[in-house]
Amino acid sequence: MQFEVNLDNRHLLHVLNALTNALEHPSALLHGIGAEVVDITERNFADESGPAGEWQSLAEATINSREKKGQWPGKKLQIDGSLARSVLYTVEDSSVTIQAGSGGSEAYAAIHQFGGMAGRGRKVKIPARPYLPFVSDGSNVELSADATSAIADTFNDYLLDVLKK
Repeated sequence: MQFEVNLDNRHLLHVLNALTNALEHPSALLHGIGAEVVDITERNFADESGPAGEWQSLAEATINSREKKGQWPGKKLQIDGSLARSVLYTVEDSSVTIQAGSGGSEAYAAIHQFGGMAGRGRKVKIPARPYLPFVSDGSNVELSADATSAIADTFNDYLLDVLKK
């Protein structure tokens, strides 16, 4: 008895070529990743929390100042929403860059994310209220668990779309 097995690897080669091309030109994937990071950040502003949990309350002096200006009650890091709107992403070649603090809110972006001394003479301690989906131990910065999961899902969806073609 004799058996003959013929392998037709054309489909496999097509799939491998499609995956190679998709990973050599990852613009759509990078746009998806950027959009996920911005979406998570927008939810953080809406929920007034971030990867480290709920944001610390505003100082009583800040609340009083905002009340006098008719800006309280309100959101902790949002008077007019400029900081929340300033979080953008750009895609170039094989990288995505997340930027916070464009459009005039540059001075507030870092101090709210990382905390530090601010105000006249830098006498006021601002606690960190991380709004970007990154966690830091002081020397390393990593994606938060939510961002890692969302980006993994985006990557999986991207590869599945490539394979369907």
